[in-house]
Amino acid sequence: MDKIYLFKTRPSDTAIALVKAGVIHRILRKSRPKVLLNYGSTTELPGFTGKYLNHPLSVRNSSDKILTFKLLTEAKIPTVPWTTNKDEALNWIKDGKSMVVARTLTRASEGRGAVFSSSSDNLPNAPLYTKYVKKAAEYRVNVAFGKVINIRQKRRRKDFDGEVNNLCRTHDNGWVYCSEGVDKNNEILCNLSLSSVACLGLDFGAVDIIYNSHYNSYYVLEVNSAPGMEGETLNNFIEVLKSL
Repeated sequence: MDKIYLFKTRPSDTAIALVKAGVIHRILRKSRPKVLLNYGSTTELPGFTGKYLNHPLSVRNSSDKILTFKLLTEAKIPTVPWTTNKDEALNWIKDGKSMVVARTLTRASEGRGAVFSSSSDNLPNAPLYTKYVKKAAEYRVNVAFGKVINIRQKRRRKDFDGEVNNLCRTHDNGWVYCSEGVDKNNEILCNLSLSSVACLGLDFGAVDIIYNSHYNSYYVLEVNSAPGMEGETLNNFIEVLKSL
């Protein structure tokens, strides 16, 4: 493959690390790139007619939660129950057994814009609602060019002194992804992740998946087209890029 150049529209420590590793290169004034590794941009580079690794149109598929759920559902990939209809979300609550997550932001991460509600009285207006599914485990599966390059599980941070939030498991709420003791050969996780990335038209991405022990089922939450990577995951991604 031709020399790969970096294309991004927002800061990324991972993208900088890839440049420092020498597997991708910054675009300079004299550069004439034929291949761009797109790290999270939903807009195309003006005048570029070459090949994208993660085309901006595909990144758009993963950055919009509604579009992501539509495409995954059409492909029969299991997701948490979702709707854009508030009345349907209210019915989930009225059955007395379900909590609803109102997604007031459809292009956010780290739990921003997520409002958890188990009462019809305080369910806000939102463009997207998902039914809360209890999770025995939550995973992030990194996929690159048709291969699973790492599987990690969310666990409580040992260095966290605040109150751990079990509903919204973000770094700021006391959670972190870990590799130790994780089954890297879990076929269900691998197949779900490979199918999800392919469904959205991405070349690489990180798929967030939860496991519900009551139903013995896995559900895809989202696919990140510009995932933060470090350590083992970053090294594995670098090796894959070298092999292209």
